[in-house]
Amino acid sequence: MYDVPHWLLGANPGPSSIMQAFVLVMCF
Repeated sequence: MYDVPHWLLGANPGPSSIMQAFVLVMCF
């Protein structure tokens, strides 16, 4: 679904970071 290593390495402040956190919760 998402390239997890990519978004972990490319974590940026802002809405992107919120989306990443949401995806992380969904995955776990």
